[in-house]
Amino acid sequence: MNEVSSSVLGKARKAHARVLQVMGKAGKGGEMAALLGVSDSEISRIKGGHLETSISLIYGLGFKVVSEGEVTVDAEELHVLRRYYNRVTQSKEALEAIAE
Repeated sequence: MNEVSSSVLGKARKAHARVLQVMGKAGKGGEMAALLGVSDSEISRIKGGHLETSISLIYGLGFKVVSEGEVTVDAEELHVLRRYYNRVTQSKEALEAIAE
């Protein structure tokens, strides 16, 4: 297994663990069953069956699983924002302009 696929699978395993953790909360299985229009036992089968493979497929395709309240930013855009932030916070004039 190459380094990239190892990294992808590692990220997928972590996401799978987070999903199982949330699904393990009291009442979450029944809530998901109702939302999807399936039985509680179907949710149990999904958790024990294809969920990990499905999440690995999502990560293998270059996507990721994030919580509803999280925001994702393109890596290049984040790099630009960090560079800009560093320039601004290192410039006395810029900091003074922000403070005004």
